[in-house]
Amino acid sequence: MGASLPSNDLALLFSKKLANSKWLQFIHGNVYPSRLNARLLQQVDYLYYLPSTEASLQETLARDACNMQQLIHNTHVESFINGIDVPCSAPLLCHQHQPRVLWAASALRWKGLDIFLEALERFSAATRPITDI
Repeated sequence: MGASLPSNDLALLFSKKLANSKWLQFIHGNVYPSRLNARLLQQVDYLYYLPSTEASLQETLARDACNMQQLIHNTHVESFINGIDVPCSAPLLCHQHQPRVLWAASALRWKGLDIFLEALERFSAATRPITDI
């Protein structure tokens, strides 16, 4: 299972071929438009993606003369919503404690850490949420 960009999971293609296994890929951020990524996307068996990434998927696939319709024909492709439905009656920790923010993405420039840090600086010291990076 790959939970990052296809090019980061190139090892999964090798594993798939060597072990004759299935490749399940989650796309949770924009895909860099390259022919390598386009070819790797065409090798996955199951593709789940956030709707916000569809334009980057289309752009990437076009680099190898492919599109989503062709991919859907050969691969199980499905969008998903990144969230968990919780009943309104369920007690939530955020209602009991000060908000806490976790930054779990890498520090790569395109991930937006600089924008996140700038946004945090706009809070006063008293209202700034506890942040773990």
